[in-house]
Amino acid sequence: MKHDSGSIETIVKDIKKDIITTKQEIYNELSEKISEEKNKLSLDIQKKYKITINQKKNEVREDMKFRLEKNELNNKQLILKVKQELYQGFFSELYERLEKFRKTKEYKELIKKIINNFSKDSIFFYCNKKDESLFKDKNVNVIIDNSISYGCAVEDKNMSKRIDISFDEIINKKKKEFSKRFFSLIEK
Repeated sequence: MKHDSGSIETIVKDIKKDIITTKQEIYNELSEKISEEKNKLSLDIQKKYKITINQKKNEVREDMKFRLEKNELNNKQLILKVKQELYQGFFSELYERLEKFRKTKEYKELIKKIINNFSKDSIFFYCNKKDESLFKDKNVNVIIDNSISYGCAVEDKNMSKRIDISFDEIINKKKKEFSKRFFSLIEK
C-alpha cells in the first residue's frame, strides 16, 4: 500500500488538529467545572463563614450579657452590704449614745420618774445590774435582768402584768419603722 506523502501529512495535520481541538474542549470543560466547583465552594465557605461569624457574635453577646448581669448582681450585693454596714453602724452608734446617756443626770431623773409613777402599783422593777444603784433607797423590789440594757420593766405584785419600758423594748418596737426610714433615706 502506497501512501501519498501529501495525504499522510494532511492526515497527521488533521489528527493533530483533532487532538488539539479535543484537548482544548476537555480543557475548557474542566476549567468550567473547576470554576463552577470553585464558585460552589466559595458560596459554601461564605455561608459557613457567615454562620460562624453570627455564632461568634451571639456567643460574644451572651457572654457580655452574662458578665453585665453578674457585674450588676455584684454591685447590688456590694450596695446591700454597705447599706447593712451603715444600718448596723447606726444601731451601734445608738447604743453608744445610750451608754453615754445612762451616765447623765437626765437618765437618773427619768428612772426616778418611772419609779415614782409605778411604785404605787408595782412591786417589782427589773433593770440591768448597772442601773441597780438608781433604785436604792426607793423602797421597791429590784430584780436584776441583764437582758435589759437601758431603762427598766415593771411588774405588779401578782406578777400578772408586766410593762417593759426599757429602751431595748422601745427600740425593738420601732425597729421596723427605723429600718424603713433609714433605708428610704439611704436610697435618696
